[in-house]
Amino acid sequence: GLERDLLPEVVAGIGEVLVHGVALKPGHPVCLGRAEDTPVVSLPGYPVACIVNAAQFLRPIQKQIGGTTADPFPTRRARLARKVPSEPSTRTFARVSIEDGDGGLSPGESDANAADGEDADADLPVATPTRASGSGILSSVALADGWVVVPEPREGIEAGATVDVQLWEVTP
Repeated sequence: GLERDLLPEVVAGIGEVLVHGVALKPGHPVCLGRAEDTPVVSLPGYPVACIVNAAQFLRPIQKQIGGTTADPFPTRRARLARKVPSEPSTRTFARVSIEDGDGGLSPGESDANAADGEDADADLPVATPTRASGSGILSSVALADGWVVVPEPREGIEAGATVDVQLWEVTP
């Protein structure tokens, strides 16, 4: 296999590299550039990283070229069934499946909102991570209804937390 990404060098040879490498998981090796008036997007080779980054970077460019707006992804509020780990310096896109249920808490798990006395989210659907890592594991996308974004400063999201699940724009 190839040890390094050669595409940024190719883009630099015919145009300009605007961004090379992003603090996203999955998908660090993204390259954004332009050759004359043509946008160039180089996506990671691992399938999950490619899909997630296409949604984040390629989708807005396609919509702009097509003359439409890149509206935010539709969201659905849910309770997280299991902790989603993440690194504090990396924005993480955790793929999740959603099922209607009792708010996502297993017996014995703490409620992240209990300190606030909030119980309004108890009947929310359950968001279950399909896989914590593995940008080559395509089933984590195939089984997912969407993803939960863990922002850079956080080290994961605890089980029982209320989250906004960004849903895939196109569903079968």
